[in-house]
This record gives sequence, structure tokens and C-alpha cells, in this order.
Amino acid sequence: MTKGKLSGKKILGFILLGMGILSCMVFLLLSFSDFPDKAATVILVLITGEVLFIISLALLGEGYWKSIRQSIMQFFTLKKGNK
Repeated sequence: MTKGKLSGKKILGFILLGMGILSCMVFLLLSFSDFPDKAATVILVLITGEVLFIISLALLGEGYWKSIRQSIMQFFTLKKGNK
């Protein structure tokens, strides 16, 4: 992307993207812990992470979505090639 000054919309998009990724990591940690109302909490965290991720992609634009999609595709083709 460009190396100029980021707009407020892009900064908010990156913050929401980080929070979405963080909530997906918290989802993985909560899956292995034991506490009451685990199912509701895990589902709430997962849905929140997905919504934050989608909102961040809407704010960042198509260029960032293509970059993220390309990175994910390279990761899975790399894993498939090692077998």
C-alpha cells in the first residue's frame, strides 16, 4: 500500500482488525479452559471477532482484503506442499 500518512478511517480499520484477530486468539484459549457458561462465552467471543474482522475489511478496502486473502492462500498451499 502507500507509505503516506494514514487516514483516521484506515487507523480505525487496523485497530478493529487487531481486535478481531485478538478475539479469535482468545476464542482458542477459552476453548481449553473450564468455567461456567463456557458455550455462551465462546460463541460470543467468536461472533464478536468475526464482526470486527468484517467491519475492519470494509474500512480498509479491497486492497487489504486481497492482501490478506493472498497470504492465507499461500499459507495453505505451503502446508499442502509439505505432505
